[in-house]
Amino acid sequence: MSLEIVTPYYLYLDIWIDAGHKGQIFTYKNSKILQISIGDLVKVSLREYPHSGIVVKGRNKIPKGLDDSSIKSIEELLEATTIDPNWYNWLHHTANQYHISFFKMLKIALPSGWIGNYKNNKKNRDHRQTEITLITRSPIKRSILLTNNQLELIHWLRGQINHYSTKDDLEENKFAQSTINSLEKKTIVQSRIKLTSELNCKPKHLRATFQSFIAPLHNDQQIALQVLDTLKTGSGILLWGVTGSGKTEVYIQAAAKQLQKGYNVLMLTPEISLIAQLVDRCRKCFGEQVIEYHSNSGKPNQGYAWGASYNSASNPIIVIGTRSAIFLPLNPLGLIILDEEHDNSYKQESPMPCYHARDLAIRRNQECSSKLILGSATPSLEAWRVCHSKDLLNLVRLRQRINGHLPPKINIVDMQLEVKEGHRNLLSRSLLHQLKVIKGLGEQAIILVPRRGYNSFLSCRSCGAVIECPKCDVPLRVHQNKKQYSWLHCHWCNYKDMIEQKCQDCGSHAFKAFGTGTQRVIEQLEQTLDGFNIIRFDHDTTRGKNRHRQILAQFASGKADILLGTQMLSKGIDLPRVTLAAILAADNLLRRPDLRSFERSLQLFLQLAGRAGRGDRPGQMFLQTYYPQHPVIRYLASGEYEEFLIKELSVRKASALVPYSRGCILHFSGVSDTITVATANLIAESIRLSYKKLGWKLIGPFPAPVGRISGRSQWQLLLYGEENNILPLMLSIVSTQMIPKGIRISIDPDPENL
Repeated sequence: MSLEIVTPYYLYLDIWIDAGHKGQIFTYKNSKILQISIGDLVKVSLREYPHSGIVVKGRNKIPKGLDDSSIKSIEELLEATTIDPNWYNWLHHTANQYHISFFKMLKIALPSGWIGNYKNNKKNRDHRQTEITLITRSPIKRSILLTNNQLELIHWLRGQINHYSTKDDLEENKFAQSTINSLEKKTIVQSRIKLTSELNCKPKHLRATFQSFIAPLHNDQQIALQVLDTLKTGSGILLWGVTGSGKTEVYIQAAAKQLQKGYNVLMLTPEISLIAQLVDRCRKCFGEQVIEYHSNSGKPNQGYAWGASYNSASNPIIVIGTRSAIFLPLNPLGLIILDEEHDNSYKQESPMPCYHARDLAIRRNQECSSKLILGSATPSLEAWRVCHSKDLLNLVRLRQRINGHLPPKINIVDMQLEVKEGHRNLLSRSLLHQLKVIKGLGEQAIILVPRRGYNSFLSCRSCGAVIECPKCDVPLRVHQNKKQYSWLHCHWCNYKDMIEQKCQDCGSHAFKAFGTGTQRVIEQLEQTLDGFNIIRFDHDTTRGKNRHRQILAQFASGKADILLGTQMLSKGIDLPRVTLAAILAADNLLRRPDLRSFERSLQLFLQLAGRAGRGDRPGQMFLQTYYPQHPVIRYLASGEYEEFLIKELSVRKASALVPYSRGCILHFSGVSDTITVATANLIAESIRLSYKKLGWKLIGPFPAPVGRISGRSQWQLLLYGEENNILPLMLSIVSTQMIPKGIRISIDPDPENL
């Protein structure tokens, strides 16, 4: 469906509304003679419910078959000219590339809630706000039975000022309404409604001044900026800089040049955890011109960021955000920056569209005639290869750390030897010793544990049965709070349950927990190291607005000796007092059944090592493994990442693997396993022959790596073809009559996990 140019005074307008599988177009009257243009967002009524929709066509005459009295009127113009023509063209190409309707693509691109059931979001309105207050200040009687969720909420409220919080804040921190209701019935908390005024204004932390801040650059940084300046528009650089080499300073000074010229800058990071430090650093230079955009920034701030982006022609800004920020309508756009471009978090796996922000950035860079910086200490195979084969990217190296600091020393710890010598602690003797040394020197450490929780799974010691999630084909993780209360938790569907007293298979009461998570490691550290303060940094502790920023600020201020967390620790965090980085259970990462497991593991190890020694003191890394001879560990010890890239590319080329080929996964899910696999087989046989003629092999259907998620069976088809093959998939595949009701199909072109 293409959009038509709409003149201001058409009497009838076709409006696309998000209703049904693909959305539907309805005709409405322009009774109020509103000045409405292509792509404007308007408020209408559908089946007595208010909706927001997009203008797609104007009419001078009433459509055939309709009566004027039966046509409803447009109620209000919500957003004028939502779609910029250049942005629209790029978005339309993206929709085709990822096999989704344009309007569904538009819904993804616009801020949450802009399209769909309309909610009154008028500025400066009075609205009701629910406050939840903890009534019981003294210890709660043991006779009152409390669930783990209720205990967590009580503990959280006790940590708040005056022991109360708003319902919105509780929802942001994943506390359910049912938990609040249960505690209210037990007279432990009390809720009350309060009238307040919500102002849709700029975020309070933005300053109104601009500070020009230019730091001295070393030679490699100057060369990088010079190369960027001489490039033609639509192209860019791959900024390959070792950790601590000053890539961020290159970003900032390149951004400053664009802002001074009146152009906007878009800077992307793979994780929300990286945004806090980057935003704070940029605001010291650019003040209120810096805006952040991500899922945790909240709807008011997202709306403000969108408005600022759309009106940025007269007031250029720099937006820092995660992958979804790639859709902001910045115009004119002078520079796009992807920090940590190798990170697979830039790829959206579900729901559709399954886009990769790096690919969209390259395409948008060409459409907007801007310039592009892909930055990383461990470039992806794809980006590194493009530098050697096409004109889109130029390779620029930052080979030295700032001020000539040496790279961290790599210590490989053979855990087999530890066990043979009678040491069975989770942490090796050498690592424990070094932690005590840095404590005495007033330095800090970060420790990475691949999994959160307390244990990986719980097993019956009599029959060996593993306790699995009733809705997913995965083991339930064991979690534990500070009071030693344990429970089971599914990290896929968020199902929670108490630990069973007896095995459902054999009736045995003997259970044993296996594996190690962040909670268990902290417990052992506290038992082994006296006087150490430890902060946990994982998904469980960073829930809620600004939690990433608060935890990192707390650690940076010296309130803890060790920051322990999951893989988010390795990504771009700058903590000058950290001189020791360690990774436990590294073998779990090396043994993942994935084509890219070696590449991702080496990237993770090198990135984590780079967190140490970024200040004035040298750093070192400890990696604990039962397989020190593994080729990835050898590359880590030698620091020869480029040698790894050359070798890995030669292996993939010889086997015609990605990136020397293309893949696409069709993912099927349904409540019934029989109907789901039957649908997958039906689709496979209907396209197998025609796709083979186009150079595509079809493999499957076969069960997904996790065969059941949230009670839905999961099956896949893999399309496999040559590197330059165009995917022949059409939108009709996901809407054909072959698909029974309740079966969902998603299309994932060029999947990250193979």
